[in-house]
Amino acid sequence: MKDNTSFQASGVPALRVLVADGDPGQAQALADTLSPVVGSYEITHDGYSLVKRVLTGAIDLVVSDMTLPLLSGLQALQKLREKGSSVPFIALSAHGDPACTREALLSGCNGFVVKQLAGEELCRAVEAVVRGYQYLSPSALTAIMLAPPMTHRLSRRQGQVINCVAEGFRTAEIASSLGISPRTVESHRQALLRLFGVHNSIALIREAEKQGLVRQGMTRRMAEMSMDPALS
Repeated sequence: MKDNTSFQASGVPALRVLVADGDPGQAQALADTLSPVVGSYEITHDGYSLVKRVLTGAIDLVVSDMTLPLLSGLQALQKLREKGSSVPFIALSAHGDPACTREALLSGCNGFVVKQLAGEELCRAVEAVVRGYQYLSPSALTAIMLAPPMTHRLSRRQGQVINCVAEGFRTAEIASSLGISPRTVESHRQALLRLFGVHNSIALIREAEKQGLVRQGMTRRMAEMSMDPALS
């Protein structure tokens, strides 16, 4: 753990912060950014180590990228909350798409910062979270506000599945691409059919197009593919 004995910030107590990023260089850059506003920091590079360290009680705040090995940042957050940990958690994401942001917030994160903007904004997020507020990057907030209503009802995984379906991928291909089982893919597909109130994939994509969730023209492409004997 590195100590920052020159810590000074406006009313924020010295914090023991755990920085998590799969890229050692990125992790150190994040730690250097936080150094002026924290008391001390540690660095880890995978979600399993993150959970294990936080549960020791030695950490006051987590700043974690969402894409970690072993356990993703989101999975690590969910495990911590399941185990009763209330340690504040600031999630970093390469993008602020509404589904990802929504899932992180529903899982119990206290702050969500778009990674490309992590700098002064990350320090502001730390100060807000420590004071008991929730912090959301303005760009992520704007994306949520401008997103079609249906977007707010989809999980991140459902969003991935619906786009794969729109691209014409078969169940086995979607499963391989997303690293999940074909049964899980089919479960997501059935949930999406119920959510949109339709009975087949072409109707599903037609409704998703209307909501702006997939690119226009995907329904026609799927219909053409479904009539191709080579793909049946």
